[in-house]
Amino acid sequence: MRGLTEGLNIEYEKLGIKVIDVMPLWVKSDMTADIEVTSMDRLGIHLTVNDVAKTLCKLTTSPNRKLKSTHYSVGMPAKLFQAVSQVTPDSVIRWVNTKVGA
Repeated sequence: MRGLTEGLNIEYEKLGIKVIDVMPLWVKSDMTADIEVTSMDRLGIHLTVNDVAKTLCKLTTSPNRKLKSTHYSVGMPAKLFQAVSQVTPDSVIRWVNTKVGA
């Protein structure tokens, strides 16, 4: 999704359109009601559909010039993981992913 979003953002830039994505970890919804996933059990579900909708509303009502990024994390755990991933070697990220998701 990141690559597709970045590609679309580049493609539509000349039309004055900014393409962004939002990235929550897990959202409490009908889709996740009956799912059993280790990472969801370990990290929990702290977001609701309304939390994601509020973020989307805030971002989509901002003028393009105020959108500094293409990717936006939703919720504190996702923001923390995203920030840490910027300064962490890939091998460490893969190791953490195996511990959280296994």
